[in-house]
Amino acid sequence: MADFRLGRLKFNWRGDWTVATAYVIDDIVKFGANTYVCITNHTSASNEAQWYGSDGSRWQLHTEGLFFRGDWVTATFYKTNDIVKYGNDQYRVTVPHTSSATFDTANFVSYANGLKFEDTWVTGTEYQSGDIVQYGGYSYVAITTSNSIAPNTSLDVDWEILATGFKVVGNWDAATTYKPGDVVLLGGNSYVAKTTNTNSTPASASADWDFVVGGFTWQGVWAGGTTYYPGDTVSRASNSYICVAESLGNQPETDANGDYWNSLTQGAQSNVLTDAGDILYVSGSGSARLPIGTVGEVLTVDTNGFPAWEKNNTTDPVYYVTTDGSNSNTGENISKAWLTLRHAVDNITGPATIYVKAGTYLETLPMIVPENISIVGDNMRTSVIKPDTGNASSINRLTLDSVPSAANLIPGETCTNGTANKTALIMDVRDGGGTVDILPVTGGNWTNSDTFEDGASDVNINTVAMVNNENATMFYLSNKCMLKDLVMDGMNGFVPSGSDPKDLNTATIGGVFLRLNPNSPTTKSPYISQCSAFSDTGVGAIVDGSVHEKWDGTGTPSNKSMLFDSFTQIFITGGVGFWVTNNGNSEIVSSFTYYAHASYVATRGGAIRSLAGNSSWGVYGIISSGFNQSETTTDGFIDGLELNYVVATLATGNPFESAEEITGGTSGAVGEITSFQPSADKILYRPLKGTFVQNEVITGGTSGCTATLVNNSDASKGVSGFTYVLGGLTAAPKSGGSIEFVTGPGNAGADSFTYVIANSSFNPSRGEGELVVTRAALGSTAAAHDGLSTIIRYQTNGNTTTLSSAISSDVETTIQVGSITGINTGGYIIIGDEMMEVVSFPTATSVEVLRGVEGTTATLHNSGVTITALQIKVPTQTTTRRDLDASETTILVLSNTGTLVTDYIRIGSEFMIVTASDTITTGVTTIVLAETKGVDTYDRQVMKVRYLYSQVRLTGHDFLNIGTGSKSQTNFPGLPLVDNAQGNEVTEDFPGRVFYVSTDQDGNFTVGRYFKVNQATGSTTLNASSFDLSGLTSLRLGSIGAQIGESISEFSSDVTLSANSNSKVATQKATKQYVDDKTKSKGFTFWAGAM
Repeated sequence: MADFRLGRLKFNWRGDWTVATAYVIDDIVKFGANTYVCITNHTSASNEAQWYGSDGSRWQLHTEGLFFRGDWVTATFYKTNDIVKYGNDQYRVTVPHTSSATFDTANFVSYANGLKFEDTWVTGTEYQSGDIVQYGGYSYVAITTSNSIAPNTSLDVDWEILATGFKVVGNWDAATTYKPGDVVLLGGNSYVAKTTNTNSTPASASADWDFVVGGFTWQGVWAGGTTYYPGDTVSRASNSYICVAESLGNQPETDANGDYWNSLTQGAQSNVLTDAGDILYVSGSGSARLPIGTVGEVLTVDTNGFPAWEKNNTTDPVYYVTTDGSNSNTGENISKAWLTLRHAVDNITGPATIYVKAGTYLETLPMIVPENISIVGDNMRTSVIKPDTGNASSINRLTLDSVPSAANLIPGETCTNGTANKTALIMDVRDGGGTVDILPVTGGNWTNSDTFEDGASDVNINTVAMVNNENATMFYLSNKCMLKDLVMDGMNGFVPSGSDPKDLNTATIGGVFLRLNPNSPTTKSPYISQCSAFSDTGVGAIVDGSVHEKWDGTGTPSNKSMLFDSFTQIFITGGVGFWVTNNGNSEIVSSFTYYAHASYVATRGGAIRSLAGNSSWGVYGIISSGFNQSETTTDGFIDGLELNYVVATLATGNPFESAEEITGGTSGAVGEITSFQPSADKILYRPLKGTFVQNEVITGGTSGCTATLVNNSDASKGVSGFTYVLGGLTAAPKSGGSIEFVTGPGNAGADSFTYVIANSSFNPSRGEGELVVTRAALGSTAAAHDGLSTIIRYQTNGNTTTLSSAISSDVETTIQVGSITGINTGGYIIIGDEMMEVVSFPTATSVEVLRGVEGTTATLHNSGVTITALQIKVPTQTTTRRDLDASETTILVLSNTGTLVTDYIRIGSEFMIVTASDTITTGVTTIVLAETKGVDTYDRQVMKVRYLYSQVRLTGHDFLNIGTGSKSQTNFPGLPLVDNAQGNEVTEDFPGRVFYVSTDQDGNFTVGRYFKVNQATGSTTLNASSFDLSGLTSLRLGSIGAQIGESISEFSSDVTLSANSNSKVATQKATKQYVDDKTKSKGFTFWAGAM
């Protein structure tokens, strides 16, 4: 009866056979390449290797297949019908097994054969059947598995020839092993190897070599020690020969039988060239030899028309830099050009010219241009010099723990580390000496393990930074050098000062295109012409005079200067164009800046002279600030005050005279005239006594001239205007000096501006004196004293003694003394605060006196006190020359002659002791300023004259929208996003000055601070107090658009108005006199007040 299994009417696919799995009848699994049907319920074995043992009988083959397992590997279980690749063939598993270390063919049958190219045969490599290798010029295929069996040594056993061929291996060499198919050149012939051979000469070993083709090999001049082979050709004398048999030492010209050599070509005897570089040319009589020239000579034509060598003496050396050059070249011609400009300047000396051909050059900075070197580009746009951005320059920036001595921080000098195994040049000193930029010379880069040599003690180095090229300096320029037709690009690093964006001295300076070489004093300035500079935040040029201070006072003083002609600078965010500082100098012609943070800047005594320049957009135009801080100023003081009078009251006849005394009719004040200025209706005077008051009449003591002071506070005041009288100087200041008026106590005379001296004059000392005193001596009280007061002098003689017996009564007249030496009858003695007059000497130790004389008070005195002897009294020793207040200790006197230190003097009732007595050696100086000073000075106000103040002189300068900022803010060619700031065009910061003639974006014309023409409206602004009409023949006012009004040719003082002219205008005085005369002649009376 049939066995039916309900629910199992079809096969059940279970996938890949797995271990330890329950299987039932009719389950189908895949095992290896085959599928099987379960015929017995069971649980499978624990590993697949048992399939063919315990489990195989429980399954019936369902379908048979193949399963590709890839490359055969060891320690792997392979199943029946698995396909593996071994070598170049494929095999089918017939015996299930786990693979061992070697391939066992007994477990496989071949399935498919293949080939594999294995390139050149290599010993030590295992090759399998089907591997193809190249050996010599032949190709072979392996027919067995083999190792280290050369193909041509085991033909038909391990290898078969696949293809024959040639392999050219070059000149034959006795030490080389050649294989069949190798082709070599020996002499002029080619040979192919038939066998594997070594040191078998092809020309004489036919068993190993076959001849391929004949030819020539030129070997040059024949040499006796050289072995030649067939086909070698040589020259000998003027002939050439070809070798026909191997030859050593056989001279070609003596081989008559041709055993070794055959003649190839013959030449004339005159054609013989003996040395490398000889030249053959045709002369008048035939061929001739021109020997090779010497280094530096050039080939030219002589007077006979033949080639000749001669020295190239017409120019200084010339060198070339090109983008395809090499720094291993000589640079002496364009075909041997250098690759980098840095290499060029490091390896030449002047005078010389470097031509930089068109291209872009990425340089390691800095480049120090030697003296008398010119660097010339192809044209203004094509030779571009850039820093190798992102890479370190040669500059080490040292941050020091403390500031070394100034003697060890001189730019250009050599510094040494503490262990003396490294040296460097000091290139820049920053942060007051706390940061130093150095250029290593020996020993390599510095580290913070080094110290900075500073004499007895070293300075620790906190940090060492490798300055990137773009933040360093591109060119350090030496004396007499020149840059022309170059484009400089890519320097960056300027950051304005956070405290004052106009102050470059406190800004962060980085990325400088041009500086002075600190080791080259300029007698002929570096010259930059037809160049351009592009950057984001670079600095175009720094002309820092301090780097050349070490040359001051030497035989080679430096001009500290740099010249520019047509140097254009364009910034993106805002850098600095020209910065001249520390007494540096620069002439700048036709040079423009665009989008600069600051265009032209002079600081600390720097001086710029510019013509036809331009400052376009950016933040600040021209800045001039400060002075050279190493300059010693010429110091003096304002000598006096100013009187202003009513011009109509000035008496006719003799005018006021300089040096005469004037007296106030109301105040009684007295002064000495130092400068009479009728054109300004004023008198400069030195106060002698009291204070003049307004509306009083003053009278000249010598001239008798009178005038009435104005009826306001200007009657007597501090000096203003153009002219000033100075004291305390020994010579007249030079024209062009800058004068500073120092603010006094309580902000007196405060004036933030400084002024330029136009001219000056000097009068020497008149012999007046100055006494320094101790006030309120001998019990007197310090008080104020008028000027011109008489000074009484009591002269000491240096003698003192002591009181030998106490003075117990204020009326006692005979006193006991230790000695009367130095005490004179009629003289005086001082005990304590009492002065006594000497009457007589009763004994050798006693003195008769008058008590409490000269305003002192008689009093009691103890024994042993000091007695000071005085000589005779001088009742009118001298007079004071100024009022004296109760606290002053310096007295100006008519003369100090005879007044000695320790003398007693008396003014009024006050005694004083002289502590210093000097004759005034300074004179009186009158100066005229280049522009008016509006702020009043005060008497004795301190002033300082400087010559090394910062200044910028601009002629024909153009300002374009200064204040609009960076390139993006300017928004060109659109309208600026930021309004311009005309106040930023020129910035003067004490005592820096800018003298300029300029136009702006609206065409407005400006001459300095005082004269401006608005071309849009025609209006003109000028300083009326400085307006000079000298030379003007007529003046027309109000003629706008038409000739209305009259032209005035004269301001007339005619009191009769007789000319009756429309071209003359009467003065105030003439008009008043005319009216007075007319009213009196008519009998008119005018009443003032109520009617």
